[in-house]
Amino acid sequence: MFKENFSLLDDEKFNKVFRLYYVSEQAKIFSIVSLTAIPWYILGYTNESISKENIIIVISMGTLSLICFLISKKLK
Repeated sequence: MFKENFSLLDDEKFNKVFRLYYVSEQAKIFSIVSLTAIPWYILGYTNESISKENIIIVISMGTLSLICFLISKKLK
């Protein structure tokens, strides 16, 4: 189906376009997954108080989500 939309491109250019599309879609999915994992991590793995370790993990997941989101938007 993707190839039908870009039927005028030769194989080399098509492979490049498809690779960029694929990486963009995977980055978008990973961004959504890592962003939605933050509340589940807080609910499931933190005790009554939030420690430094938990804050570092949440910030890391948020940063990873932002980076993947930016990659997906840049390649789109």
